Amino acid sequence: MDASSTMLSYGFSTDPNPIQISTTQITTQARLNISAGASQAVYCNQIVVAIPVGPDQAGLFALPPAGSVSTNKWSVTSQVKKGRDLWFGDGSEDNQDYATFTYDCASSTDCLINYNLVFGVFGAVNSVLGDVSVAIQETSGTTSDPSTFTAKAGYFPLKKDLPQFHLDNFVATAPATPTVPTTDFANGAAITFEWESNGTYFQLFMKDQSTPVYAGTATTFTLSTGVPRDTTFILVASVTGAPGQDTPQGGYEPIYLYDSLTLTVSNPVLSPTSVAVADALTVGGASTLTTTTTGALTSASANVGGAVQAGSLATGGNLSVSGSSTLSGATVNGALSVTGGSTLNSATVNGSLNATGSASLSNVTVNGGLNARSAPVSMLGTGTLLAQGTSIAQAGVYAATDGFAVAQVVGPGDNGKSSFAYGFIYTISTWFQVLGGTVGSFGSGWSDVMNNNVNAICIPIAANTNWYYSAANAGGNQMDAPTSIYWFPMGGASSEESYRMLTESEMTELAPPPPPTADTNQLIERRVVTADRFIAQLEHAFDKSLDGEAKAQLSESLRRL
Repeated sequence: MDASSTMLSYGFSTDPNPIQISTTQITTQARLNISAGASQAVYCNQIVVAIPVGPDQAGLFALPPAGSVSTNKWSVTSQVKKGRDLWFGDGSEDNQDYATFTYDCASSTDCLINYNLVFGVFGAVNSVLGDVSVAIQETSGTTSDPSTFTAKAGYFPLKKDLPQFHLDNFVATAPATPTVPTTDFANGAAITFEWESNGTYFQLFMKDQSTPVYAGTATTFTLSTGVPRDTTFILVASVTGAPGQDTPQGGYEPIYLYDSLTLTVSNPVLSPTSVAVADALTVGGASTLTTTTTGALTSASANVGGAVQAGSLATGGNLSVSGSSTLSGATVNGALSVTGGSTLNSATVNGSLNATGSASLSNVTVNGGLNARSAPVSMLGTGTLLAQGTSIAQAGVYAATDGFAVAQVVGPGDNGKSSFAYGFIYTISTWFQVLGGTVGSFGSGWSDVMNNNVNAICIPIAANTNWYYSAANAGGNQMDAPTSIYWFPMGGASSEESYRMLTESEMTELAPPPPPTADTNQLIERRVVTADRFIAQLEHAFDKSLDGEAKAQLSESLRRL
C-alpha cells in the first residue's frame, strides 16, 4: 500500500491497549476509535475506513465488527468487500476481506472539520498474532465547494499482541442507569457490579462475610437485595477453574488479581444492639416496632395483630400478620402468613408465604413457596409495539422488569410474490431469529403454490438487562415483507414503566454486532448456473444444439423443480 496522502490527521486509540488476540478460553472484544482533525481549514464530505477481517494474520477482527460515530453530523453504512474492489486493490490484498465503513457528512454546512469527530469500530479480535493495516480514504479539499474535493488515501499499522492477565474498571451502577457509575445507594436498592478482565473465574466478597456473594465466570453481577450500610466489596480474579475443581501438582499456585470498591448508603440501617426473644412474641393494639432506636428485633415465633406498624423486623421463626398491620423492611426466616388488611413492603421471606384476604404485598422476595388463596393472579402487563417495517435498524431496550420480546414476520401483502424477511432478537449473547414472508410448494399433480408464511418468536427477557432487535429483508425479493417487534412486560406496572429505549451513546458502547442476512440473488444465480450446466451436458450427450429460446424455456423448467 502507498504512504498516507490524507489532508486530515488521524489518531488511533484502542481498548484494550494494545489490542490483544482472543484465546480458546476468552474472546477478546476490542474497540478501535479513530479521531479525525486538522490544524488548518480542511473540508471533507466522506471518509471510508477499511479494516481487514478474517481468521488469519492479516485480519484484525474474526467477524465483521460494528461501526459508530461520535456525532449525528455524520452517518455510517457498512459492507464487507474484497481488497480488489477497494481503491488499493492491486496487490497481495486483492483477496482479503475488509469490513468497510462509509461515513458521510449529513450537511454541507458541517464539511469544515473544526469540531470533534471520532469514528468507532467494535468487534471480536481473531486469535492470530501479527501486524495489520487499516486503510482510510477521504474525499476532501481546502474550499467549501464539493466539486473541488478529491479522494486521498492513508494506511495505518496496528499490532495484535498476546493477551495479558488484567482486571480493570471495577464499577457499580444502578440497574436503571447502567452507564452511570455511582458509589452511593439507598438502603436495599439493587446494585449492579461490572468489571473488565480476561480472567476465567471471579469471586466477589463483601465486608463481614467469609463466603462470596458471587462466584462464577461472568463479568457482571446484580446484588438485588442491596446493602443496609456502608460496605466495601473485594473482587478476586483468576485464570483457573472454580475452587476445588483443579488438582494442583508440583507446588502449583494460581495467580490472583484484586480490586476493591467502597459503597455508601444514603439512609443506612444502624444496629448498635439487638434484642433476642427466645419464645413467642405477641404484639396487639396500636403498637409500633422499629429498629431505629432499639436495634434489631429477633424472635423465634411471632404473632402480630391489631393496628401494628413495624420497621426492619427480623424473625428467627414464623410470623403471622393480621388486622391493619404494616411491615416495612421485614426479614422472616420461617413462614409468613399475611391476612386481613395487612400491608407488606420490601420484605424478604426465607420460608413459605401465605397471603389471604385483602392483604397488599409490594417489593417482596420469597425464597420458599408462594401461595395466593381464593384470588386471581395477574402477572402479565399490556404489550407494546416497539417497531414495525420492512427494515428495522438495530435498537436496544433496557428491561426494568421480566418480560417477553416478540418478533413477528408476516406476508408481503401479495402471496404470489417471493419474499424472505428476518426478525432478530438479541439476549444472553445470542441473536435469535425468525424467517417469514412467503413459501412455495411444488409436487406431482400440483400446480405451483405460493402462500404467505407468517412466523413469530417469543424470547423471555430478564429484568435489569438490555436486549436488542432489528429486522431486514433478503436481497432479491420480489416484494419485501414487514416485521413487528413487541414487548410484553411481567407485573402490574404500565408498559412505559417497564422498559426504556437505550440512548445513542449506550448503543455505541454496548450494542452487539448486527446479525447477517441472506441474499437470495446469490441463491437464484446458483440455480441458473446449475440449470445451464445441465442443458450443456444434454446437448453434448445427444450431440444436438438447442436454440436460445428452447434453452431459456428448459432452464426455467429445471429451476422450478
